[in-house]
Amino acid sequence: MSPMQKTEPANRAGTHRAITGTPITRTFVEWQRASSQAFVPLHAHATRGGDFSGKLTSFQHAAVSAIRIDASAHAVERTPELISAGGGGMLKFTLQEAGRSYLIQGGRELELTPGRLAVYDTSEPYTMVVDDDSSMLIVMLPYARLSAPARNLTAVALGENGGMSDVVAPLLAGLSRRIAQQDAAGGRQDAAGLAALCAHSVGLLDAMCRDQAERDLGSEAIADSALAAVRATIEAKLRDPSLTPATLAQAHFMSVRQLYTIFEPMGVPVATWIRTRRLEEARKEIQDPAHASVPVSHIGARWGFPEAAHFSRAFKTEFGQTPTQARQKMRAPR
Repeated sequence: MSPMQKTEPANRAGTHRAITGTPITRTFVEWQRASSQAFVPLHAHATRGGDFSGKLTSFQHAAVSAIRIDASAHAVERTPELISAGGGGMLKFTLQEAGRSYLIQGGRELELTPGRLAVYDTSEPYTMVVDDDSSMLIVMLPYARLSAPARNLTAVALGENGGMSDVVAPLLAGLSRRIAQQDAAGGRQDAAGLAALCAHSVGLLDAMCRDQAERDLGSEAIADSALAAVRATIEAKLRDPSLTPATLAQAHFMSVRQLYTIFEPMGVPVATWIRTRRLEEARKEIQDPAHASVPVSHIGARWGFPEAAHFSRAFKTEFGQTPTQARQKMRAPR
C-alpha cells in the first residue's frame, strides 16, 4: 500500500477506520503530501540542514481524526492561499509528547513543551515549527463537534492555571501510545476501543474549550451562543420530520436535559417552540394565494404533521381555527 492510500473501513457502518501508518518519510515533498492528506493542505519545509525523517500514524472515528507524529526538525505552514483551497472549519488539538514545538497564529506565539496542550484553527493562517526528535498527538475535529464557541481558538494553551490539563493530557498520551502500538502490530487493533478513547477525548476537549471560552467571554455569552446555534438548526430543519428534541440535542453534542436548560430563556420548552414554528410556517402557506390549490393536509405534512387530523387539532389549539377555516377566511371578500 502506498503512503497515500487509506485502509478500508474497520466496520460495515464505516464509523471508524483502521490504523493508517505512512512509511518513514525521507523527503519534504513526501512529508508535505502525507501531512496535507492527514490534515488539511499545508506547506512543509526544512528548518536546518541534514537528513529528515518523519512518520504519521492516524485513526479516524466519525469526523474526528487522531494523528500521531514522530519527526525530525521541520516547519509546516497554512497560508491564506491554502485555506481558500479547502480544509477550513476544523480545530486541531495538539499534545506535545517529546521535543519542542512553536505554534504561531493570530498574532500569538506559543511554545509547546512535553505535556502541554494547545488548540488552533484551520480557517486561520498558522505556522508550526518543530524541533528535532519531536513526538505529538493531534486530534482534529470540525467546529460542530464542540458545544462551546469554536472561533477565536487560535494558538491557545488549554487547561492550564487550574484547568483540566492534568486529567486530559494523560488520556491523550494514552490514545497516542495505543495508536502507535496498534500500528506496530501491523494494524491488528481493537477499533471499538480506540473509537471509545476518541469519543472520551473529544468530550473532555469540549469541556476544556468551554472553560476557556467562559474565561474569555463569560458564561452568559456562551449560553447565548449555544442558544443561537440551536435556534438556527431548528429553522434550517423545520421541514424535516425527524427534527425532535432528541435529534436536535444529538446534532449539538449535548444531552436533551442540557438542550432544555439552554432553551429556558425562550420561555417555552424546545418541543413547543418547534411545533409552534412549524404551525406558523404552515399557516403562512395556507393563507398564501400562491398555494391556494394545495390541500391543507399536504401543507401540514410538508411542515412536520403527516396526519391530517393531528395537524388540524394542533392548528386549532394554536390559532383558534382549523386550517380550512384559516384558508376560507383568507378567501372571504373584504
